Amino acid sequence: MTEAETSRPFLEKNHVHELKCHPDPFDALLDGRKTCELRRDDRGYMVGHRLLLREWDQETGYSGRWLFVTVEHIIRAWDWPGIAGGFVVMSIKPGRFEGEPPFDQAPARQDEFRASIAEALGHTHPGMEGQYVMSDRDMLKAILELRANVSEDDRQLAVSRADCSRMYEQRAAARAECLERTEERDVARAECLRLRSVRAELERLVASL
Repeated sequence: MTEAETSRPFLEKNHVHELKCHPDPFDALLDGRKTCELRRDDRGYMVGHRLLLREWDQETGYSGRWLFVTVEHIIRAWDWPGIAGGFVVMSIKPGRFEGEPPFDQAPARQDEFRASIAEALGHTHPGMEGQYVMSDRDMLKAILELRANVSEDDRQLAVSRADCSRMYEQRAAARAECLERTEERDVARAECLRLRSVRAELERLVASL
């Protein structure tokens, strides 16, 4: 699937809820020992919605493993007195999304990408590797600012290169002028030596008269 199809707007549009899942319950879901999810009822869960459960640990972050399930039945607080208010119990079964494999672990790669950018920008929690503290909007703004800075650096580099080229041309012109003056000096020196020779010859002829 494309990167756009793994984005949050796409997930929400298709009633897919991306959720963290700790390692122990994640393993229980994988081997079939766990067939329900107790969650805060803050996402409007409905029968037929799907859950993208991603294994996550507070110390190490996302593991890269995920599980895709479909909500088969829901019990809310007003359906059963034993359920605390604001929570929901969902019966789930393994499911798949259109396209194989579903999401191809792209969310994990996206988080790794976000974490790398946040770390490069210095926006990470101390001692919590990979736990970025930038929103997507702030991260996009920072990337655009970096791009603008790179463009400005490229412009300045181009100006510097043009200055260097101009200085090189000026130096080459000065060297050519110096060589030309050296040649003129050598010609003048040769002419001076010739005139001295002629003068000496004339003096010798005068002396012999």
